[in-house]
Amino acid sequence: MSNEHGAHASETKNPAKQSVAIIGFILVAVLGIAIAIYASRFVPGALSGLAGAGAYVSNLFILEEPDRETVEEESEEEEVVEEEPEETPVATSTPVRPVINPRPSTPVYSGLSDLTVNITDVGYCTTGAQNSLVSSSRVPEGARYGGVRFTVTNGGTNVSGPWAFSIETAASPSDFYEYAGQASLAPGQSTIGTMCFPRGTHENDGEVTVIVDSQNRITEINERNNEASEDLDIERWED
Repeated sequence: MSNEHGAHASETKNPAKQSVAIIGFILVAVLGIAIAIYASRFVPGALSGLAGAGAYVSNLFILEEPDRETVEEESEEEEVVEEEPEETPVATSTPVRPVINPRPSTPVYSGLSDLTVNITDVGYCTTGAQNSLVSSSRVPEGARYGGVRFTVTNGGTNVSGPWAFSIETAASPSDFYEYAGQASLAPGQSTIGTMCFPRGTHENDGEVTVIVDSQNRITEINERNNEASEDLDIERWED
């Protein structure tokens, strides 16, 4: 009896174990399926995210090389130089430095001087001033002054040095005037002299005489051309 009861009990326990094993197998299968589904949905995204993060981090430490096409375009743009139009010159306000001619050197003369005199006008002076000389062959009754104008020229090849001249008037009684210390004349240079002189108190048909180098101190080429005379009639004096 005891053997049969034991055999029955063992048969009763075996189906229970089998049921637990089946249920466990089913749970393992379901869990495996669930894990497989989870892995298929989420693991690729996680992996791609990790790969993107790695690429981002790598970009932080790797210098990017410039695009070759962009560099070539920029170099071509730099090589192209546009020609600027020529500008028309504009006058500036800067003054142009004047050209200063050098001073002429003092000429060197040689030889002798030659003073000559020429009477150009005789007449009378209305006021006694040199610029009041009126050309005339006579001194009228009411005129107080006679007058003479003459030119002295150095016709030689050297400077004259200081010189003197004298004038003998046609007045009556006659008057004689001498003026020394005249400025030196260079070869070919001339000077003009004018003198107004008192007419005197008497009528006279005389002449006016001018002598240059009157003191005879200059050695000249020609000593016979230092004197000139001109007629001048003086009318009777009346107040």
